[in-house]
Formats: sequence, structure tokens, C-alpha cells
Amino acid sequence: MKRIGLFLFVLIILFIISFGLSLVLFPTWLTQEKWASDLAKSILVIGLTMSVESFLAYWLSFLFEDKEFKERLIFLIGNKYQEISKKLDEGTKLEINKEKRSRKYIPNIFIESTEVKEKLRYFCEPLLFFPKIVDQTERRLQNSYIVNILNQTHYPVDEVIRPRINRNFKSRESLNQSITIFKDFLNQKKSLTDILIKNSGTGIKPEYKAKIPIRFSHIYDYVYPNLQFHRSYEEEINQAEENLNLLSNKVLILKGLAGHGKTNLLCDFTENFLLRKGHKCIYLPARELNYLGAQETIEQFFARIFFTESDYQFIDILRFIKFSKNTDYLFILIDGINEHKNLDLFSVALEQFIQRCNGFNIKITLTCRSEYFDDRFGNLPLLENHSLIDIDAYQYTHRIPDIHQHALISSYFSEFRVLLDPDRVDQDIITVFNKDKLLLRIFCEAYEDEKPAEYLSDLYKLEIFNKYYEKKLAVIPGLDDCLTEIVSWMIDHHEFNNIQILHLSKQTGIVIEATAYENVILRKDIIKTPGIAFGRSEVINFVYDEFRDFIIASRIIQYWTNDNAIAREHIRQFTESHCAISEGLQRYLCLWGIKNDQRELLNYLSSFSWFNLVFINAVIDSPDRYYTDYIVENTRQLFKSDPISALHIIFYLSHRLSEDQYPTLNIELLFSCITELDEIEYQHIVSGALNEEYDYKTSYISYLCLNLLKAFQEKRVSEISGQKLVQLMCYLTGVQDSKFPKYRDYGFGPYPACDVIMKIINYLDNQIILLGKLEKWTLKNFKSEL
Repeated sequence: MKRIGLFLFVLIILFIISFGLSLVLFPTWLTQEKWASDLAKSILVIGLTMSVESFLAYWLSFLFEDKEFKERLIFLIGNKYQEISKKLDEGTKLEINKEKRSRKYIPNIFIESTEVKEKLRYFCEPLLFFPKIVDQTERRLQNSYIVNILNQTHYPVDEVIRPRINRNFKSRESLNQSITIFKDFLNQKKSLTDILIKNSGTGIKPEYKAKIPIRFSHIYDYVYPNLQFHRSYEEEINQAEENLNLLSNKVLILKGLAGHGKTNLLCDFTENFLLRKGHKCIYLPARELNYLGAQETIEQFFARIFFTESDYQFIDILRFIKFSKNTDYLFILIDGINEHKNLDLFSVALEQFIQRCNGFNIKITLTCRSEYFDDRFGNLPLLENHSLIDIDAYQYTHRIPDIHQHALISSYFSEFRVLLDPDRVDQDIITVFNKDKLLLRIFCEAYEDEKPAEYLSDLYKLEIFNKYYEKKLAVIPGLDDCLTEIVSWMIDHHEFNNIQILHLSKQTGIVIEATAYENVILRKDIIKTPGIAFGRSEVINFVYDEFRDFIIASRIIQYWTNDNAIAREHIRQFTESHCAISEGLQRYLCLWGIKNDQRELLNYLSSFSWFNLVFINAVIDSPDRYYTDYIVENTRQLFKSDPISALHIIFYLSHRLSEDQYPTLNIELLFSCITELDEIEYQHIVSGALNEEYDYKTSYISYLCLNLLKAFQEKRVSEISGQKLVQLMCYLTGVQDSKFPKYRDYGFGPYPACDVIMKIINYLDNQIILLGKLEKWTLKNFKSEL
């Protein structure tokens, strides 16, 4: 009150002084009518105006000294921050397009795990997905198996009441409060399984059984063994807690093995989710950070890469996120942090960058190869507010839907300009490509801008790898010498995995650095050396083991031409069953021998016990143009040699019905081989082969007959093919299923081929069946008990 009184006293004194001075300086006031009141009003108006102006001038000068105020004013009335927003979008799209051009990212191929993508959405839009997590978790817990069992016994499972949770969030703080409340609720719900006997026995602990009403105790006595299945309930709560952590955490780390789609996942998510929904983000491959200056921070590097104007800084991005009402977070996505050339320094720089970002509205997503993350980025899991997802944990549960498998092939063919309609690809090939996407990638690169076939029904891997290798040699300088040195070292030292880089020349190391990040031919790994402190070293491996075997076989073929004795020794050593490359080397030596018509090589290989089946498989995996009389005659002889070889030939040639597509090795050769057998040979070779057990249900004869019957029932058989298959069944009428009547699942009798002929009468014209039967029954030297 004293201050107010003093203030009023000062105002009165100032008013009196102003009044007196006005009369002295301007005596004309005295001549005016009502001069006293008019003068008083003028003094008050002028005084108040001057006071307000002084007040505003003082505060405006104070505010403009505050840069934050000036920047907010610029945000409202200028275009600086609109330009920053535009630059962020353009820069991120530019980096995404770089990944497309390098083909590390192929859009719309649907290989990413749906569950992992959903978790990324949780991380990026917590306000939207919190209600979903709450509803989904409550529904699953309420309908869980263990709760249903307890409800049957009338045990009071609803003793824990969920508190009221706010779903209309006005701030991140209110979201975090709701997350904490729901986590506490889940911890209480988890205590439900504490009533159960878990370690020795099953059921409800004695001290809790009293809660079951006596009139329902007989139900408990009946169902209590099922109470052992409580882990799914606990796992559901654990999963919900992980999802809740994703909502509130600032850092998400995705780790996985090489070639498991981390880059594709991150690029697809950035392009088709973050950018499409208007989120502000920075996407950058970690290999770009190799050009980070000596004294430059990651923030400064981002500003240099995304902004050409030197007056734009990283702090301007942060102000933009702060001022914009439509932007919740800045999302920073760094792909492949293991690809930085100096991982020891980079891991520290990355940790410091994350810590500096912690106080801002920034969410950071990183991807890394598992082995590098565990070895070189052990500091990152120590950070607060982070989530770690192992992509490989979801690979086994993720299956591309059938509707997307065709889209996968279409996208790859379109990206690599393979001149083949995906509808002209056999379904079996589509299945192979779906399971082995690296093979699909190699195939597409090999046949880029080419037409591999009119209809793709066979994958000739030797042809694919050879074309792929030649194309890579044309675009990667020094690759030939690099692979020659690596393969020579492998052969000389009998080591085919984990080749230490220090054993290789400097020039080879340069080529490795230039190509390894693509993860298609070579990759860098980290291995531990047992018994040595800090015994870890960086090594080189082929990404695709079968391509390695192809390269090694090619090298040994060169030895065969130049120094036959050395080649023979290598073949003897490396095709033994205990050798890591034996299976692949056997295969590609036979394939090269067939391709180059190297009969001396094939004759030498035939002296090994493994040769017969490997040669048959190699023949089938070779194009028809490589078949010589030597190959055909060897196939005939192998058919007669033993039932196992005959079994493979029967199954392979029974699928080769078209003489146009397979002019040399087709089903007619199979008929010819069977015709040449006498009755004893027929029973030993054909019956012996097809009576082998296919699985625990049936033998090969019933399995073959079932598939042929399905082909007729599903109308997948043309008229000409139908006649051939009827003819095949007639040739096999003498094969009795030795497993009958033990297995009758297929509805066949002791002679399955006879049953198939009777069943397909409804699917083919009788004339076709008659032709097929006559073709076989008029053969003079064919003998059968039937």
C-alpha cells in the first residue's frame, strides 16, 4: 500500500508541475472557456501516450535482443523456415533416390517384416498408437488361454481394476503419465501368474485355491493341468511393455544379419510413411558420414549436406520443429552404422550426438549388422530411453503372402529391366526366388536388359553366376584380380571362410572397401580369436556361399587346363565330405565339365563315390544345348546302375513332357530306359527305386501317382502331356507299393499306377488313354506281371 500511495503522490506532483508549466509557457489557455478542465485532459492524454510509448519501446528493445523471439517472428512472417522444411524433404528424397540408384533399396517388394514395420510406426506416432496398444493388450489378456481356464474354475481373475487412462493427450507429458499408469496396471496383471505352481508341478498354489468356490472345485480338478501354459500370458505383457517403451523412447536401434533387408525397411518406411504423412526427417546412410570433418560434429555435417546456404544451421531445424504446430518430432534415420570406416571413433561420436539430441523433440533410428553392433557399438545399449529390435527374430515368423510374391518378382524385374513377363515364370521358380532373394537379385543383375527365356521353368545357376560375374567384372575395376587373390589364398591355405584382410594385398583391400557395402559379392565380418584378450579381427567372406563355390570351381578348371596334376589333387582334397566346400565344388565341377564338354574331367570325377547323383543333378541343371551323346549315354547307364540313380532320373524326366522345350532329355528317354530293362531289371531298378520311402506316410510310387492325379484334377495337363503321363502310368503299372496296406491316406491300392489310370478316365478322352496304353503295351520286349 505504501508503494501505491507513493506512486499516486508522484503522479499528482507531476500533474501539478505540468499544469503550472503549461500556464507559464502558454498563457493563452487562460483566455479559453473551461480552460482548467481542457488543460487537465490534455495533460493526462499526452502523459499516458508518452508512458505507453516508453513502455512499448523498452519492451520491444528487450525482446529484439532475444534471438528466440526474433526467430519466432521470422517463422510467422518470413520464408526462412518454409525453406528449411523444403530442404529437409528434398535432401531426404535425394538420399533415398541414391539408395534406389545403387539398388540397395528396391521399392514395393514387401520383404520387410510386418511386425517390425508396425513397431516403427509405434515409435514415430506415439499419440496415435497408444490407444491401440491399450485396447489390443487388454483384449488379448482377457481372451488368453490361462484366463479362460481360470474363469472356468470361477477364480476371481478381475481383482485388478484398470485405472482410468486419459486418451486425449494435450502434451507428451500427459502421454508419458498415461504410459506409466498403464505399465503399473500391467505389472499388477502379471502378478496373476504368481498364484500358479510353476517349477515342480502345475495348478494353483494351495494358499490361493480357497478363492475357488467349493461348488466349482470339481472343475478345477479336471482342468488344472492346463494351468501350466501360462507363458503366453506373461509374454503378452512383456510385449506390451516393449511397445509402450517404443512410444516414449527417443532412440530405436534395428540390428540384423547382412542381406536381411534393413536398408529396404528403413528406406521404405521413410519414403512411404514418414514423408507421405508429412513428418520432417533426415535420412542418411552412415557411409556418407565417412566425409565428416576432423573437428565437425554430426549436426554440422547434417547442415552442410542438407543446406547449401551457410546461414542455415542445425539449430534452425530444431527451432522449426519447436515453432511448427504441425510437427511433433524431427526423425533422424541413419542406415548401416557399421559401414563407417572408423567404427571406434564413430561409435563415440554417435553416442555424443544422441546425448546432445536428448533434450529436443528428436527421435533417432539406427540400423546395424548384428555382429558389428555387438562388437563395436556396445556403448549404445547403455544409453537411456532406447529400444533395440533384432530383425532376425522376426524372419522365421514373416512370410510374404502369396498375393505379394508376384509383386516381388514384378518389382525386381522392373527395377533391373529384365525382359520377361512375371506371368511367364514357373510357380516353382517364384517359390525359389521368394525363399532366396539374394539369388533373385543375382539373377536380375545377370539378365539386366536381357530376355532369359520365353518361359522361365528352370534356373541354370552356372549360367546365371557366369553372366553375373562377367557383368560385375565390367563395372568394378580390379574385381577380377581381387577375387583371384582371395580364391587363390583359400585354395592354397584350405580355408574358405573368414579370410583376414591383413593376408591380402593393399590393392585388394581397396577393391573390398569399394564393394563390400553392397553385400552382394563380398562382405566384411568380425570374428573372435579364442584365448586372446581383445582378440577380434575383421575378415572377408563371400556373401553367397554357392557363388564362392562357383568361383573356386572355375579356378580349379583353369588348373585342369594348365596343370592337370595340381587340379586332380585339389579335386581329391576339396570334394571329400568333411571339406566345407565339397558339396558346391562337386556340383560346379560337373556343371563346368558338361558345359565345356570336358570328358576327361568327367571321367576322372566318375571315379569318386559321390559322382552319380551329383552328375544327374548337374545334367538336369544344364541347358539342353550342352547335351552331347556322351551325356545322354552316361544318363542311360546311370539309370541302369542302381535304384537311387534311377529314382532321380524318373522324377526329373517325368516333369519334362515337352519335346520342344526339352529336345534331348525328356520323358521319351525315360520310356526308352524302362523299355530296355528285362523283368528282373525292372523289378530291381524301377520297383526298387519307387518303393523307397518318401516320408513317414508313403513311398515314392504313391507320391508320384498322387501328384500326377492332382495335375489332372486341377486341369493343369494338356492333351499331349496327358497322353505322355498316361503312358508313364502304364509303364509303372508293374510297381507294387510295398508300404500298402500300412499307409492308405492317398486312397490307392497295392498298384497305385493302375488306380490313377482308372481315376483319370473322367478327365481325359478315352482315345487319349487308349493311345497311351497301346503305346506301352505294344512294346515287344516289355515285361510285367500285370
